[in-house]
Parts: sequence; C-alpha cells; structure tokens
Amino acid sequence: MSIRPSHSIQKKKQKIHDEHPSVYGEELDRISSQIYSDYDMNINQIRQSFNQFIFEYDAIDKTTSDITKDLARMLKLRYKSDAPRRPPRVILLGPPGSSRST
Repeated sequence: MSIRPSHSIQKKKQKIHDEHPSVYGEELDRISSQIYSDYDMNINQIRQSFNQFIFEYDAIDKTTSDITKDLARMLKLRYKSDAPRRPPRVILLGPPGSSRST
C-alpha cells in the first residue's frame, strides 16, 4: 500500500515521541526521515525481486473501510480457469505509519 511520504513520516514522529519523549526537534525529524528512507530503499529491492508477484494498491486518501472492501473484492477474483485455487497469500507492505496492522 502506498501513502504520502509526509504522512508516513509524521505518524512515525508521533510514535517515536510517544515511546521516547526525550527525543524531539531536529533529532526527531532526522530519525523519522531516516526510517522512511530505509524503508524506501528496501521496498525498491523487494519490487525488483518479486515484480511479477506484487500487486500494488494505492491507499492515498481512502478510508479504512474502502480499503478493506477493495482488498476483499480482489481476493475473490477468479482467473479464467474454474480450477480450485490455493488460498491466497497476502503480505501487506507499506511505509511506517501506513496502518498495516489496522
């Protein structure tokens, strides 16, 4: 899933500040930006390695209920064959603060 980088960084700042109140200001900005940069670098490598297996879903400006409905609809899709399918394997990837756990 993708969200705006600024939103991801802001949510990560809030989480870091909640867990470590002594971290603030420029240090908080630096740490949260570094976390996002690390994620971005790693996800690009994953995309290159697994590009034929990845379906990217853009969650920018969508509510949680809309995202849930869209993902459920995607999982019900059948391909041209009516042969039995294996259960889908879903891995949610997204930047820090993208509400993957939700």
